[in-house]
Amino acid sequence: MSKRNKIIVGVVALVGLFLVFSVVNGLFFSTTKDAHPPCDQLPTLDEVKTSLDNNEAFIQEIESQGTDIVVEAANICEKESNKGLVVVRYHTKEDHDNISKLLTKREGFGVPIYLEKK
Repeated sequence: MSKRNKIIVGVVALVGLFLVFSVVNGLFFSTTKDAHPPCDQLPTLDEVKTSLDNNEAFIQEIESQGTDIVVEAANICEKESNKGLVVVRYHTKEDHDNISKLLTKREGFGVPIYLEKK
């Protein structure tokens, strides 16, 4: 194999390693996949709002995990207008990771929580 071919193979291998590293670490594609229960299984918006009213300290703790994080009751279902969940809106992957870590250590609100990137 000529020196030129060895250089080409080396460059291709490095580019391949960079791409694999980038995908695994979320540089090109977000690996964050948040989901919520089907709309017909969600609580009513009134239940969600009551849960938020009863957990103001937890809301403040979540919102303190980053800059401009918002916790609110929301309806995300077109056909089920009276159904809802807690939506936590955030900006960065770091915000998402901090919120997720906090949620794994706490019991939550007693209703589903959905993380949504702004």
